[in-house]
Amino acid sequence: MMDKTFALRREEVVREAPMIADFKTRWPALFHVREVSSEFKRITTTHLQSKFFAELDAHSAKLLKVYAKKGGVQGRKIKNIMVPITQTADENIGTAMAATVFGIFVMRHGGAEPGDDPEDVGIILEGVEVLKELS
Repeated sequence: MMDKTFALRREEVVREAPMIADFKTRWPALFHVREVSSEFKRITTTHLQSKFFAELDAHSAKLLKVYAKKGGVQGRKIKNIMVPITQTADENIGTAMAATVFGIFVMRHGGAEPGDDPEDVGIILEGVEVLKELS
């Protein structure tokens, strides 16, 4: 079904530029890992996860250096953005997530060490949790 509706979805995104919440309501299947991977492969003929991790490995060290050197107002904004949500009190996590324009979250059990497996990993766009239970 997703193959058949690809052209319609693409036209909707390009012409209307819907907010994520609206798009998620209209096309809920696209907010599952399997469908996102299929959609990416349909568009690029490349496997999403291997491409993402390869690019992340290639660029993450440089990006972190750039962020760390940034000063002034933008530097303060970046430092606030880079602060993990886990430093937020439990009752404020939902508010912090709702205010996030783009974010990757990692949820761990209370008392977990940084090397422990996370309880959940997901992506937030425009304050909406668009993907969860990522490996």
